[in-house]
Amino acid sequence: MKRLLGIVLLLGLVSAASAPKVDGIVADGEYAQFLQTDTGMRLYWSVVDGVFYAALSAPSTGWLGLGFESIEGPGAGEPGHAHPAMLESDLWMLAVVDGKVVVEDGYVPEPGKPAADTALGGTSDFLSAAGREVGGVTYVEWSRKLTTGDRFDVDLAKGLGHEIGIMLAYNPMSDDFTEYHGMKSRDELEIELNEGGMR
Repeated sequence: MKRLLGIVLLLGLVSAASAPKVDGIVADGEYAQFLQTDTGMRLYWSVVDGVFYAALSAPSTGWLGLGFESIEGPGAGEPGHAHPAMLESDLWMLAVVDGKVVVEDGYVPEPGKPAADTALGGTSDFLSAAGREVGGVTYVEWSRKLTTGDRFDVDLAKGLGHEIGIMLAYNPMSDDFTEYHGMKSRDELEIELNEGGMR
């Protein structure tokens, strides 16, 4: 497994009995699992009835994002080993603008050149999304099906019970998804997806 230097990994010990409420507020015990990185980002997630629920927070007033590494493309047999410049990664980006959440379901067809799925002929597959900014911290929540049927999305159902490589990033101030996050506000690590909570 990839060595994660400087990352504090916190795994929730509460099994989620029901689906999280996507309202921009992360309640205690709402998600089955969570982690915190040394960049100040927190990721919470649960898998319930074939749906992936997630929440992110960061010390930011800009966009926040989660990327899934391809599990079928180049290097797919080695979770946690990022493909060159995020190649073939599935990106989920959110920002809170004037009190409302803005989202983009994205993909990286060429190294370092992410694009919205809709611009590539795919679909935006957010089922729900919400967010808020409080005291310089942004909180976002969203949901998506494990299997969306969009060729630009990672089929998370194939990753159940296994480690999957992810990328977390945020822009400290900009809500523009095309604005680079910077090297100090990103992490690459691995999570395990399990239906119904931790095992």
